[in-house]
Amino acid sequence: MNYIMQKRLDDAIAWLGEKCVLHPARRVPKGNYEVKTMRCNVAETFKRVQKQLNASIPEA
Repeated sequence: MNYIMQKRLDDAIAWLGEKCVLHPARRVPKGNYEVKTMRCNVAETFKRVQKQLNASIPEA
């Protein structure tokens, strides 16, 4: 865990209390989320963003 995330966790524990922060119901499964995100349909995302950009440009 990097320094910033560890500091946020420590701050949350200090503010909320250890029982609330470390409760099993709040557990997030570990995983490589970056890889899963990159597997999304890039072409579909590009078309959606391009459509939004074209809609925001006023025609002359």
